[in-house]
Amino acid sequence: MLRHLVSSARRFGVRPMPPHPHKYWEFYAVINGKVAAFFPKADQTDFRDKSLWVFPPETSHGWISSDQKKARIIAFYFSFVPPPLDKIARCQVGYHMTKLSDNEIKRIVIFERELRSFYRQTSPFSSLLFHRCLLELSLIALKNVPVQKLSPVQMTPAMVVDAAIIWFTEHLNENPKLDQVARAARVSTSHLRRLFLLHKRNNPQSVFTRIRLEHAMQLMLSSDDKIDSIAHSCGFSSAVNFCRAFKVHVKCTPDVWRKKRREMRLGN
Repeated sequence: MLRHLVSSARRFGVRPMPPHPHKYWEFYAVINGKVAAFFPKADQTDFRDKSLWVFPPETSHGWISSDQKKARIIAFYFSFVPPPLDKIARCQVGYHMTKLSDNEIKRIVIFERELRSFYRQTSPFSSLLFHRCLLELSLIALKNVPVQKLSPVQMTPAMVVDAAIIWFTEHLNENPKLDQVARAARVSTSHLRRLFLLHKRNNPQSVFTRIRLEHAMQLMLSSDDKIDSIAHSCGFSSAVNFCRAFKVHVKCTPDVWRKKRREMRLGN
């Protein structure tokens, strides 16, 4: 669910961030400083302080500042968002932005502090804390949106794909079959394949394998679990199948990848 977490101070007035797309939903909280998102074809920019910006996946955007001062940024990246926020963010100008109160800023700072340790070292409570953070951030983002705009929410094809990915991720260790995922998303198996090809440019099996491998990578970095245990936790039928899939996608074995990544961390 929570795919990435960033907290940093940036001088976008000195080094602007060029436009580029992100794989996941992005909640970009400006804690202090005045910054603006800018887009490849935009004619003007809207500088804001104390604000929360929400971008759908694959929305190409960058960041600039009105001065050379540091801006404190906290960014959360999720695999999905609740349908009402999905609808609002996609139906507007490619993003949704809301002003933050001082109390909301304090809350977001607490979110980052609470999630940091659970993001680095997963536990049975991690998914619950990630989900709570997602819901609270979504409520903050939608606080000024009229109720009439939030209902009714009809499931778009993109939402169906997101729902399928959510359900699969939540049942990862059960190694669910494609027909089970389609049933959970309330579509036929063939229709789900078509939607994945349309919105992910890939078939469901490839996307799900990548999700398994990304989760396995996180476990290999954040724990000392053996490869057998990690393979089972990520829904692979055996360590042999896991190692084979890992080598196809990553071009090395899990043990070699884990060793190199840990050496890189020690080097930093």
